[in-house]
Amino acid sequence: MENKGIDPIKHKYTVGDIRHSTFELNFFLKDINMRLNDLEFAQIKPEENRELTRAAKILLLNELGIIQFLFDKKYSQKNISKILSTLINAHNSNIETNLTERNSSKASFKSRQNYQQIVEKMNQLGVKPLEQHFEEILSSMPEDF
Repeated sequence: MENKGIDPIKHKYTVGDIRHSTFELNFFLKDINMRLNDLEFAQIKPEENRELTRAAKILLLNELGIIQFLFDKKYSQKNISKILSTLINAHNSNIETNLTERNSSKASFKSRQNYQQIVEKMNQLGVKPLEQHFEEILSSMPEDF
């Protein structure tokens, strides 16, 4: 069974016409496996480009004064949560919970892990003043926080 008149597309994965031999079918399946591996590798983001978590984004916006600015403009908490959910691509009910607890020192988004994420991201971006600001906060936090 040959495909006469059809030229296979020439690229690094082309295996040519497939015959019915076991060797050629195995070769073809290995080629498919290689293609899938290349696709998977292309989709995996390097560790250094990892995005901040929702909680770390809320923490960053809170520390930058953006959340307080929105409250000062007399927006309702519900509207602020909708605005922030659009900005950070998260569900507004989770954000609304964070907004409710934002003034508490024990707020769930004010964790050591979130501060560490922000320090690493500011380091990657080369924003030294913010990196130092968050490092100072992180160094003053208890280890078990």
